[in-house]
Amino acid sequence: MTLKQFLKPEWKKIVVFIIFFIGSLFLGKFGIEMLRRLFAGCLVSSLIGFPFVFLTKIECITRKGGAVWDLISLLFDLIFWYLLSCFIVWIYDKVKKKD
Repeated sequence: MTLKQFLKPEWKKIVVFIIFFIGSLFLGKFGIEMLRRLFAGCLVSSLIGFPFVFLTKIECITRKGGAVWDLISLLFDLIFWYLLSCFIVWIYDKVKKKD
């Protein structure tokens, strides 16, 4: 299998990618404690994205809060989950051929 075949989109890869990406949106809460220390006096209400957090919602008492988007992290997050889905489908296809 060439790299082009490995990365070529097909329905199985897209379905696995969507499942993983939507599931990862709920896993970003691991870094909240670290960000609370960085933004003293502010409440980091939520983190979205895993392993790369691309949206952080901050609420501050002394100044206006908001949401911080990191588009580079979003791009890396999408690439990570797509490569992982390609790898999982590749392994699944190899195991299925052996049966």
